[in-house]
Amino acid sequence: MIVDEITQTKSIQKDLAPEKLKVWISKRYALNDFFASYFVDSVNYPLNISQKTFPIPNLLEDPAGPDQQIRQLNGKNSPPRRNYLNTYSVARLVLEIEQGKAISPAYSQAIKELIKRDLHPQAWKEKPFNPIQDFFGQSLPVKTQFYAKMGWTFNNRNDAAIIVSPDNKAHYILVVFGDEKKFYQDKEFFPILSLQVYNQMLKK
Repeated sequence: MIVDEITQTKSIQKDLAPEKLKVWISKRYALNDFFASYFVDSVNYPLNISQKTFPIPNLLEDPAGPDQQIRQLNGKNSPPRRNYLNTYSVARLVLEIEQGKAISPAYSQAIKELIKRDLHPQAWKEKPFNPIQDFFGQSLPVKTQFYAKMGWTFNNRNDAAIIVSPDNKAHYILVVFGDEKKFYQDKEFFPILSLQVYNQMLKK
Protein backbone atom coordinates (compact mmCIF):
# COMPACT_ATOMS: atom_id res chain seq x y z
CA MET A 1 0.00 0.00 0.00
CA ILE A 2 1.34 3.43 -0.97
CA VAL A 3 0.00 5.12 2.18
CA ASP A 4 1.62 2.43 4.35
CA GLU A 5 5.00 2.91 2.70
CA ILE A 6 4.96 6.70 2.74
CA THR A 7 3.76 7.11 6.31
CA GLN A 8 4.93 3.86 7.90
CA THR A 9 1.42 3.18 9.19
CA LYS A 10 -0.39 -0.10 8.71
CA SER A 11 -4.07 -0.99 8.62
CA ILE A 12 -4.89 -3.40 11.43
CA GLN A 13 -8.15 -4.50 13.04
CA LYS A 14 -7.15 -3.85 16.65
CA ASP A 15 -7.46 -0.39 18.21
CA LEU A 16 -4.25 1.31 19.28
CA ALA A 17 -3.60 2.58 22.78
CA PRO A 18 -3.76 6.41 23.12
CA GLU A 19 0.00 7.04 22.95
CA LYS A 20 0.54 4.71 20.00
CA LEU A 21 -2.49 6.16 18.26
CA LYS A 22 -1.09 9.67 18.66
CA VAL A 23 2.13 8.64 16.90
CA TRP A 24 0.20 6.77 14.20
CA ILE A 25 -2.04 9.77 13.49
CA SER A 26 0.89 12.19 13.36
CA LYS A 27 2.49 10.01 10.68
CA ARG A 28 -0.72 9.96 8.66
CA TYR A 29 -1.12 13.73 8.98
CA ALA A 30 2.31 14.11 7.38
CA LEU A 31 0.47 13.55 4.10
CA ASN A 32 -1.62 16.65 4.78
CA ASP A 33 1.43 18.69 5.77
CA PHE A 34 3.35 17.75 2.62
CA PHE A 35 0.46 18.42 0.27
CA ALA A 36 -0.46 21.70 1.94
CA SER A 37 3.10 23.05 2.00
CA TYR A 38 3.80 22.35 -1.66
CA PHE A 39 0.56 22.80 -3.51
CA VAL A 40 -2.20 24.73 -1.79
CA ASP A 41 -3.14 27.57 0.51
CA SER A 42 -4.11 25.37 3.47
CA VAL A 43 -5.53 28.30 5.45
CA ASN A 44 -8.16 29.28 2.90
CA TYR A 45 -8.42 25.82 1.37
CA PRO A 46 -8.16 23.22 4.17
CA LEU A 47 -7.70 19.58 3.27
CA ASN A 48 -7.50 16.08 4.69
CA ILE A 49 -5.96 13.20 2.72
CA SER A 50 -4.85 11.12 5.71
CA GLN A 51 -7.30 8.26 5.28
CA LYS A 52 -7.45 5.25 3.02
CA THR A 53 -10.47 4.35 0.94
CA PHE A 54 -12.32 1.14 1.70
CA PRO A 55 -12.81 -1.72 1.04
CA ILE A 56 -9.18 -2.83 0.81
CA PRO A 57 -9.17 -6.17 -1.07
CA ASN A 58 -7.94 -9.13 0.97
CA LEU A 59 -7.48 -6.98 4.07
CA LEU A 60 -10.44 -4.96 5.36
CA GLU A 61 -13.96 -4.34 4.11
CA ASP A 62 -14.51 -1.35 6.39
CA PRO A 63 -12.30 0.94 8.50
CA ALA A 64 -11.12 -0.78 11.68
CA GLY A 65 -8.51 -0.23 14.35
CA PRO A 66 -6.58 3.03 13.86
CA ASP A 67 -8.20 3.62 10.47
CA GLN A 68 -11.50 3.91 12.32
CA GLN A 69 -10.02 5.76 15.30
CA ILE A 70 -8.62 8.54 13.10
CA ARG A 71 -12.10 9.06 11.64
CA GLN A 72 -13.75 9.48 15.04
CA LEU A 73 -11.32 11.39 17.22
CA ASN A 74 -14.18 12.76 19.31
CA GLY A 75 -15.48 9.32 20.21
CA LYS A 76 -17.12 6.34 18.55
CA ASN A 77 -20.50 8.04 18.34
CA SER A 78 -19.16 11.24 16.78
CA PRO A 79 -19.62 12.03 13.07
CA PRO A 80 -16.73 10.57 11.07
CA ARG A 81 -13.97 12.90 9.88
CA ARG A 82 -13.43 11.98 6.25
CA ASN A 83 -10.96 12.92 3.56
CA TYR A 84 -11.78 16.18 1.84
CA LEU A 85 -10.35 18.40 -0.89
CA ASN A 86 -11.76 21.12 -3.08
CA THR A 87 -11.45 21.81 -6.78
CA TYR A 88 -8.92 24.61 -6.27
CA SER A 89 -6.55 22.31 -4.40
CA VAL A 90 -6.83 19.58 -7.01
CA ALA A 91 -6.44 22.04 -9.89
CA ARG A 92 -3.28 23.40 -8.29
CA LEU A 93 -1.87 19.89 -7.95
CA VAL A 94 -2.72 19.02 -11.54
CA LEU A 95 -1.09 22.27 -12.69
CA GLU A 96 2.07 21.39 -10.75
CA ILE A 97 2.10 18.01 -12.51
CA GLU A 98 1.60 19.58 -15.94
CA GLN A 99 4.35 22.15 -15.32
CA GLY A 100 6.79 19.49 -14.12
CA LYS A 101 6.88 20.87 -10.58
CA ALA A 102 5.29 17.96 -8.69
CA ILE A 103 8.38 16.80 -6.77
CA SER A 104 10.52 16.91 -9.95
CA PRO A 105 10.11 16.93 -13.74
CA ALA A 106 10.77 13.18 -13.85
CA TYR A 107 8.18 12.40 -11.18
CA SER A 108 5.68 14.74 -12.82
CA GLN A 109 6.07 12.93 -16.13
CA ALA A 110 5.72 9.57 -14.41
CA ILE A 111 2.47 10.72 -12.82
CA LYS A 112 1.18 11.88 -16.20
CA GLU A 113 1.90 8.48 -17.68
CA LEU A 114 -0.12 6.84 -14.92
CA ILE A 115 -3.19 8.97 -15.64
CA LYS A 116 -2.88 9.06 -19.44
CA ARG A 117 -6.14 7.90 -21.04
CA ASP A 118 -6.83 6.57 -24.52
CA LEU A 119 -10.10 8.05 -25.75
CA HIS A 120 -10.61 5.60 -28.62
CA PRO A 121 -13.79 3.65 -27.72
CA GLN A 122 -12.14 0.28 -28.27
CA ALA A 123 -9.72 1.12 -25.47
CA TRP A 124 -12.39 1.60 -22.81
CA LYS A 125 -15.93 0.72 -23.91
CA GLU A 126 -15.81 -2.97 -22.99
CA LYS A 127 -14.40 -2.30 -19.54
CA PRO A 128 -17.12 -2.29 -16.84
CA PHE A 129 -15.32 0.30 -14.71
CA ASN A 130 -13.31 2.85 -16.66
CA PRO A 131 -12.34 6.53 -16.29
CA ILE A 132 -13.87 7.65 -19.59
CA GLN A 133 -17.51 6.60 -19.76
CA ASP A 134 -19.85 9.15 -18.14
CA PHE A 135 -16.91 11.47 -17.40
CA PHE A 136 -15.02 14.28 -19.18
CA GLY A 137 -13.30 12.14 -21.79
CA GLN A 138 -16.37 10.48 -23.25
CA SER A 139 -17.45 13.49 -25.34
CA LEU A 140 -14.01 14.66 -26.53
CA PRO A 141 -12.36 13.91 -29.90
CA VAL A 142 -10.54 10.58 -29.73
CA LYS A 143 -7.17 12.14 -30.61
CA THR A 144 -7.32 14.57 -27.70
CA GLN A 145 -4.40 14.30 -25.29
CA PHE A 146 -6.18 13.39 -22.08
CA TYR A 147 -4.77 12.85 -18.59
CA ALA A 148 -7.37 12.37 -15.91
CA LYS A 149 -8.24 11.00 -12.49
CA MET A 150 -11.91 10.54 -11.78
CA GLY A 151 -13.73 9.76 -8.55
CA TRP A 152 -17.13 8.17 -8.17
CA THR A 153 -19.12 6.86 -5.21
CA PHE A 154 -22.79 6.41 -4.35
CA ASN A 155 -23.19 10.12 -3.57
CA ASN A 156 -20.76 12.03 -5.80
CA ARG A 157 -19.03 12.22 -9.17
CA ASN A 158 -15.69 13.98 -9.65
CA ASP A 159 -13.16 14.40 -12.44
CA ALA A 160 -9.87 16.24 -12.85
CA ALA A 161 -8.10 16.39 -16.19
CA ILE A 162 -5.37 17.89 -18.34
CA ILE A 163 -6.83 18.33 -21.81
CA VAL A 164 -4.97 19.18 -25.03
CA SER A 165 -6.86 19.39 -28.33
CA PRO A 166 -5.45 17.46 -31.33
CA ASP A 167 -4.35 20.72 -32.98
CA ASN A 168 -2.83 22.01 -29.70
CA LYS A 169 -4.99 25.15 -29.85
CA ALA A 170 -6.67 24.33 -26.56
CA HIS A 171 -4.60 23.30 -23.55
CA TYR A 172 -6.28 23.53 -20.17
CA ILE A 173 -7.10 21.93 -16.84
CA LEU A 174 -10.67 21.11 -15.88
CA VAL A 175 -11.75 20.02 -12.40
CA VAL A 176 -15.36 19.49 -11.33
CA PHE A 177 -16.68 17.99 -8.09
CA GLY A 178 -20.33 16.97 -7.98
CA ASP A 179 -20.79 16.38 -4.27
CA GLU A 180 -24.42 15.33 -4.36
CA LYS A 181 -26.30 12.14 -5.13
CA LYS A 182 -27.80 13.68 -8.28
CA PHE A 183 -24.34 13.88 -9.84
CA TYR A 184 -23.76 10.20 -9.11
CA GLN A 185 -27.04 9.37 -10.82
CA ASP A 186 -26.66 11.72 -13.81
CA LYS A 187 -24.38 10.04 -16.35
CA GLU A 188 -24.71 12.76 -18.99
CA PHE A 189 -23.77 15.95 -17.14
CA PHE A 190 -19.98 15.56 -17.06
CA PRO A 191 -19.60 14.66 -20.77
CA ILE A 192 -21.92 17.52 -21.78
CA LEU A 193 -20.10 20.04 -19.60
CA SER A 194 -16.71 18.83 -20.81
CA LEU A 195 -17.62 19.26 -24.47
CA GLN A 196 -19.01 22.75 -23.85
CA VAL A 197 -15.80 23.82 -22.13
CA TYR A 198 -13.72 22.23 -24.89
CA ASN A 199 -15.59 24.11 -27.61
CA GLN A 200 -15.27 27.40 -25.73
CA MET A 201 -11.53 26.89 -25.25
CA LEU A 202 -11.09 26.34 -29.00
CA LYS A 203 -12.61 29.79 -29.64
CA LYS A 204 -9.89 31.59 -27.68
